Parts: sequence; C-alpha cells; structure tokens
Amino acid sequence: MRVLIVNVPGSGHFNPMLTVARELISRGHEVRWYTGEYYRNAIETIGARFEPMVKAYDFGGMNKDDAFPHLVGLTGLQAFIESWKTVFLDDAPKEVDDILNILENYAADVIIADETTFGAHYVYEKTGIPFAVIAS
Repeated sequence: MRVLIVNVPGSGHFNPMLTVARELISRGHEVRWYTGEYYRNAIETIGARFEPMVKAYDFGGMNKDDAFPHLVGLTGLQAFIESWKTVFLDDAPKEVDDILNILENYAADVIIADETTFGAHYVYEKTGIPFAVIAS
C-alpha cells in the first residue's frame, strides 16, 4: 500500500506519527511524508520518502515567537483564536496545493494526517482518497 503521511511541522504533531510510519514501513508499505524540512533526516532514516512543504509555511524547528512574531504578547482567548487561525487554518489552502501536487506523482492509497493539518481534510473532500486522522 502507498501511504502519504502529512502533518504541520511541529514536534508535537510529528513525533506521534513517527511510530505509525515505522510500523507501516516494517509491514512493507511505501510511505511518503509531507512536513517541514527540519524533519527530513528523521523521515529518511526510517526509510520513508520526504516530501517538502513548498507553498505552505515551514516553521519546523523554530520557536513560536520567531515563527509567529505577531502572536507575541497575546493572551487568553485572543491568543487561542489567533494562534489556531495563524498556525492551522490560514495555511490550509497552501497545504491543499502542496498535497495535490504530491498526489500528481504519487498515487497514494491512503492519507494519514494529524488532526490539525486541515489541508489534508480538504484534499479528502476533493479526491475521495481514503483518509485517517491521528490525534495526539
């Protein structure tokens, strides 16, 4: 089976998927993984193929303040709303473009995403490729 794993480039989103990817590879599945450049080495070390973020914002390996300076100083509900909008929602259309571009050259049988990679949800709606979400 050909699997495409997708996740936003944060360690809390990447690390839980690593166990899943290792298990899929050990069972003989072909795995490609769309995320930030910061995780390329870990992905390739387990035998998966890295697929880079091209249009979507790759903030992998950066601290929150450097990656999203306009969020510095926000607190409470305003911080929550702006963080979700900035980190997860605003980039979803760019994730869709990136993922659809990958699928042009890689006929994935299934897409596995972390729950906040919203572009993957929309790709499912557009393509109908079976889709699973891992919530960490």
